[in-house]
Amino acid sequence: GKTCIINDDMIDTAGTLCANVKELKAMGAGDIYVCATHGIFSGPAIERLNDAPIVECLVTDAIPVEVGGKIKTISVAEEFAQAISAVYHEEPVSTLVGGDFAL
Repeated sequence: GKTCIINDDMIDTAGTLCANVKELKAMGAGDIYVCATHGIFSGPAIERLNDAPIVECLVTDAIPVEVGGKIKTISVAEEFAQAISAVYHEEPVSTLVGGDFAL
């Protein structure tokens, strides 16, 4: 099956996410990766994700998360530092995201 990547803004209890993962598997998906900006991980979320047929769940460290099992984090410290520096020096933050966002 095809490799699938599910991207979301946040993962709270992971109930809907895991239901979607199971549906993808039922439809013949191969490896499934999950990523989100914020891993809130309320209640049974971590257990659900570790039990789900996913390869990995990648979230930022904007919210402190205990890493382990299928949960991995990527640091946003450098991006936050650049944004704080830009604001301090009265420079546009929009240039940090690339593209045509400058006002």
